Formats: sequence, C-alpha cells, structure tokens
Amino acid sequence: MQISCIKMEGMSSDQSKEVAHTYRATQARTSIIAVLTEGNAPLSVGEILDVLKKRKSCPNKTTVYRQLATLIRRDMVKEVQFTEGAKRYEMADTGHHHHVVCTQCKRVEDVTVEGDLAAEEKMIAKTKKFKALRHSLEFYGLCPKCA
Repeated sequence: MQISCIKMEGMSSDQSKEVAHTYRATQARTSIIAVLTEGNAPLSVGEILDVLKKRKSCPNKTTVYRQLATLIRRDMVKEVQFTEGAKRYEMADTGHHHHVVCTQCKRVEDVTVEGDLAAEEKMIAKTKKFKALRHSLEFYGLCPKCA
C-alpha cells in the first residue's frame, strides 16, 4: 500500500513528506526513523531494538538490519563506525558534526566543533596536495558517569 501522507513523531513535515513519497511506510521502518530522529547520537542495532521494545514495537533483528539497509540506500540514514568496531546509525540530514565516545561504557554523543575545520582542510590540501572527500573526527575518553 503506497501512502501519500504520513506524520511521524519527532519528524519535521518535510521529512514526513519525503518518507511518504519515497517508499511504502511499514511500521518497522517508521518506528526506526522515529527512534533515530529523536536521538542525539548514532545508535547501534542493539540500542535501536532496546528503544523499540520499550515502545512495544518489536521487529526482529533481521528486520531492523534490512530496514536500515533500505534507508541507507535511500540516503535517509547514514552508517558511522568508530574504533570500537560496532556500526551505528543516524539520520543523514543531521548536518555535519562530530562525536565524543566513552571508552568505558561505549556511549556516543554528537558534538559540534567550533573551530574552523574548513580552513584546516584547505591547509592540508595545499601542503599535502591531498583532496579530502570527507573527514571524521571523534574524541575518545570518559563520560561524566564513567569518569
């Protein structure tokens, strides 16, 4: 069943319209999008499943992986991976940002860096003759709970 309009909790109306016109909105897919939209950090599949269970929406792990793959192909979700090895997922339209990662409890949070990274990228391009296509910056340490 193709839908023409959908409004999901935590999503802007533009995001909702994009979802509605992009694909069939299954319960699992819309629930995953809502979880990622409401989060302030990339989530692992396990964390997504935990939130969905608390909401009494319990797709199995395979379904979550399939839905995430579909959302990644449609450029709605992006996959991020830190040195911990686990893949995490966040909405693709969150804008450019970086992360802090607790090395003890593995908690990840979004962080905005105030410095001029664009100027640093230009300097690297000039001095190293290197054309950066993208970059990733994470800070590793202990969160307030683990410190």
